[in-house]
Amino acid sequence: MAHTANLNAGKKILEIMKANLYSEKAFNRDFIPPIGGFSGSGTVKVRVWGSTTASDYNSDTGLAPTPGVSTIVDVAINKDKGVNEIMDEADVSAFTENMDDRTLALYMIATEGAGFGLAESLESDGMAVLATEGTITDDVVFTKDTVFDGFLAAEAQLDAAKMPRDGRVAYVSSATKGFLVKSPDFVKAGALSEEMLHSGYIGMCNGFEVFTNQYLPANVEMIACQPKASVRIFGIVIEPKIVALYNEFIGASAVQGRYKFGHKVMRPLGVYVKTDVAK
Repeated sequence: MAHTANLNAGKKILEIMKANLYSEKAFNRDFIPPIGGFSGSGTVKVRVWGSTTASDYNSDTGLAPTPGVSTIVDVAINKDKGVNEIMDEADVSAFTENMDDRTLALYMIATEGAGFGLAESLESDGMAVLATEGTITDDVVFTKDTVFDGFLAAEAQLDAAKMPRDGRVAYVSSATKGFLVKSPDFVKAGALSEEMLHSGYIGMCNGFEVFTNQYLPANVEMIACQPKASVRIFGIVIEPKIVALYNEFIGASAVQGRYKFGHKVMRPLGVYVKTDVAK
């Protein structure tokens, strides 16, 4: 049976990747794209949120123009990832708009594998950067009776850093979730859609949207933050496409592409990291 499929491998991979990113709410994407694209760049320029100041205005003399006062820093794009998903016994000419069942299955497996792999790389790196560059504390031993204290401490820290109240989010371990759902201070979510369940969303606590995240480092019980405190940089170096393989790969094709990404905490006090002292 012939199938009509979207053969834009790059678009398909990004769709799968985005559907499996659970930490998107933790980061902003406000960076200045590098001149010439990501292929030759090792850094991008990012404005530190909250660093802009307003000058006094005089109605008689006006306000003289000045250079931008925002703090701009260089952030490393220190992760360079490639996808090279082999599709055996499938010549590149077989990938047409009306491919057969087997060819379609190979195409879906290859693009989905690449998308999942990229999502996992971004999740692991993003959580690790938040956990190491945020403000770390182990002053509360979490139980069902004390877990809310962690959210109070997170609120106080973010308030002191003058982080916006909207958009605050918390990622918790499975063990912390177990304490949280038994806490009387936790607002449990009602009926959830499949999409919400897939994202790990479990409810609200003290102004934070709360999600479970399996990519938290082993000793981290909770990360609570506001996305303006951190940045996620992601760019395409080589647009993925289906290519023919030669030499030792006879009659095979592959989905090949390349990406660069990086994460950075710009305002450490905007990221509250609760660790387990026992670990």
